Amino acid sequence: MKNKLLILLLGLLGFGCSEGAVEYGTPHADYRFIGRVTDAAQQPVPQILVEVGNQSGRTDANGNYDLRILNGVIPHDGIRFTDTDGPENGGDFASQTIPIDPRQGEQTGPGDGDWYDGEFTFTIDAELAPKSSDNE
Repeated sequence: MKNKLLILLLGLLGFGCSEGAVEYGTPHADYRFIGRVTDAAQQPVPQILVEVGNQSGRTDANGNYDLRILNGVIPHDGIRFTDTDGPENGGDFASQTIPIDPRQGEQTGPGDGDWYDGEFTFTIDAELAPKSSDNE
């Protein structure tokens, strides 16, 4: 009886949530997104804005990026690469969004056997095309 009352009380109280928040009893994990951004000649492109979920960062001088989403879910809108500095740093590139396939993630950390599924690493490389009058 005591457990039923506790379950009812937790259900009534719930947990506050906002966009990206994990609700009580929702499977979640930690996600790491790594990769390299290059041009068509396979040259690294520095300073590309990389966005996944509510996280963002920029590629380094070698075109590499590393972003993490802790205690969350895989974003449905993919990972986005945007050239924000125009022709500087190797060219003027069109934006690109790559879908995230949950099956492509490699489990790199264990779960707890309950709601936490562990850590998953996704390696997603992007080859950016030059911006033209047909795209952006």
